[in-house]
Amino acid sequence: MESMTRTWTSFDEDKRGGGPLGFGSNQTAAFLAQFAIFFWGFAIFLRNIRAKVLCYVLVSLTIFAAMYTFSRGGYLAILFGILVIGILKDRKFLIVLAVFLATWQTVVPVAVRERVQMTRGADGQLERSAEERVELWTEAENSISSNPILGTGFATFQLGQHVDGLKDTHNWYVKVMVETGLIGAILAAILIEQLLAVSFRLFRRATDPLYRGLGLGLFGATWACLVANFFGDRWTYVEITALLWVLVAMTLKALQFTKQEETAAKSEIAPECQVNPYWPIDRTECTVH
Repeated sequence: MESMTRTWTSFDEDKRGGGPLGFGSNQTAAFLAQFAIFFWGFAIFLRNIRAKVLCYVLVSLTIFAAMYTFSRGGYLAILFGILVIGILKDRKFLIVLAVFLATWQTVVPVAVRERVQMTRGADGQLERSAEERVELWTEAENSISSNPILGTGFATFQLGQHVDGLKDTHNWYVKVMVETGLIGAILAAILIEQLLAVSFRLFRRATDPLYRGLGLGLFGATWACLVANFFGDRWTYVEITALLWVLVAMTLKALQFTKQEETAAKSEIAPECQVNPYWPIDRTECTVH
């Protein structure tokens, strides 16, 4: 609403609002992208029509808000998240995505179109923010070459002197390599693989539709997070990722419930003794068929 009170006949960097997170519009866009995709994936499995409509309204408002952050990384994160949901669950979203990509310049506001296309200026030179990134990554490449195994140390990049006084590499993966080297990159890759694995496993194995929605939503949100981190450090800001970790915890618990249900089914115990994660019973009363 703050952004919409301003005139956007053309893009103006000075008019961008930082949003409620207080760290800038790009960080806000990363948060919005993650949870727009989560609720999109979750809504697919809702059976209650009112809840489904409410969820889709929430997704629409979140994407609309993300549009006015003017964050190209946020835009790409949302588009990639939609691609993931379309491939895994509903192929019609792929058609919607293809139509949007073919017509987006006539659909989005002029200021958004200008923001997306402003990587290079009219003279063919890189615009300032893109040029800063190139300079930062060139500097980071030299640092990685000097300390490839252990890096320079966690959170040390911000202590150095960089172009325009910037304190971040504007790419989380580059930052991991600079500060923690190859060892840190391997650990980060394992962590990311586990996040994707547990959410995908719940989506595929669960029979409860809400569990499946949780799995698909988290899987898509994680991919949106990974894409956003190509454009800056969105990982170490607890304001952006804290709720993502809450969803991870819920997914792990849901997986535990799912395994209990599978074990109960295989043991062929009486129906009244099926494992209920919400209501413990006296197992001595169970009768094996």
